[in-house]
Amino acid sequence: MARRLSPLFAAGKHAGLLKFDSEEDAFRSFFGLVVADTQIRLLLGEEARHGKAETERMAVTAADRFLALFG
Repeated sequence: MARRLSPLFAAGKHAGLLKFDSEEDAFRSFFGLVVADTQIRLLLGEEARHGKAETERMAVTAADRFLALFG
């Protein structure tokens, strides 16, 4: 995922849409916002209950938060 997002982050930074010192830190923040606690919940045995609408809502929220941090 980092390999695919790297050009996107670089383009966003070059265009003045994103501000970060470390692309790795920006990626980790983005990944954390997208995944949230889903992996932990699954590891602890909780069943995935996200439908398409919930997944889309989570993605929009993660993107909004990422832009608030790095936009």
